[in-house]
Amino acid sequence: MSCFMKNIVFMLALLMLVSLSACNKKSADETFSNEPSVDETSEITQSDTSISTDPVTELPVYVPGSIKLYEYDVRVWPNGKPYRDCWYMDPTGFKLGQTREEKNYYLYTVERDPERMLFLQYIEYFNVPKEVFIAEMERVREFYISLGADMSLEESELPNADILYTFNDEIINHYYRYE
Repeated sequence: MSCFMKNIVFMLALLMLVSLSACNKKSADETFSNEPSVDETSEITQSDTSISTDPVTELPVYVPGSIKLYEYDVRVWPNGKPYRDCWYMDPTGFKLGQTREEKNYYLYTVERDPERMLFLQYIEYFNVPKEVFIAEMERVREFYISLGADMSLEESELPNADILYTFNDEIINHYYRYE
């Protein structure tokens, strides 16, 4: 399957996710009452495989080859692809507590730094609590799995809370680098 087709399939899955989440409204108490704790889910926000951690920082360490990457396409990335797709992911398709109006304001009004991960800037701007972020990534991961997605593919990789919530661009950029 070509990179273009994979992107279309991913976008359709994301569109389905947004549509299904709109149909499945729950109260805040229902949404988070049965969610796993931060410690229980920190390892599962990337993929189904166990994630190695650095003994000094205790942060997850990206192991090259653990995510099956798209083939490099010079037509799409003429100057090289610096980061995996996850680094470029649009956070507005996720349920992190913002209204549609807030998301639109963020997308169309707030100036963003192209040298920083979009998801990180979104988290900072809206001050999204780590617990909310983890619960949403787990919900999305379960949705992807219900569709039969292979969570070890670049198109299915979800942002890792432990890495993002360091708020350290050097750590984040190194973790999400394209091999």
